[in-house]
Amino acid sequence: MREFSYILAACILYLLLSSESCNSRQDSSVAKEAELTQAVEVLKNEFESDELSERSLPAFEIKAKQKLVDFSDYLNIYAVKPIDESFKSQAHQMIMDLFVSENVRVNNLLLNEPDRKDIPINDFLKGNFRYKFLNLKFDSIQISEPLRRTNKMNYAGSLKFSRIMKSRTSTDTLITAPAKMEVEIFVSKIKKTFGNDTLQIWNVSLGNMK
Repeated sequence: MREFSYILAACILYLLLSSESCNSRQDSSVAKEAELTQAVEVLKNEFESDELSERSLPAFEIKAKQKLVDFSDYLNIYAVKPIDESFKSQAHQMIMDLFVSENVRVNNLLLNEPDRKDIPINDFLKGNFRYKFLNLKFDSIQISEPLRRTNKMNYAGSLKFSRIMKSRTSTDTLITAPAKMEVEIFVSKIKKTFGNDTLQIWNVSLGNMK
């Protein structure tokens, strides 16, 4: 716990010092230390709180949007052949870490497959990808359902977005028409290790995509 607090203190101290004004230069060291201590406590309480404040929910929604973009970036690497097996295994794990569980289902519309059914994310990643080049982008990402508390340890919502795709196989270059899609988002309490300490903190994950 001490290590985690020190990290928070260092970050906040940097912000306080980098934005120092003429007035703040006249403050005593005692006042600065008190301000820093209070800021650390507020931030630590948010990390460890049993309920997220209303002002923090938009920040988690922004994080969810970033994880959706990360998914497209990782898939652009993962689905292209040839790819080194060790690198592919790492990309696979990075993709799985974005989702709330391996039971999440993804619609084949994501890669414009003709059989547009929902399949588990693991089965989706085991697909026979034929791409020599893949440029998958998620555009116009918006909140379709704001995060709301579903139980003591979880919040849920959803994002809507436009899937844009350009690909090349050994025989064709394809520019696929944009498709409207939606993905669930979750914020849940998970255990996270910081040095010798293990804390329960809030984490953002993606869910079913259709």
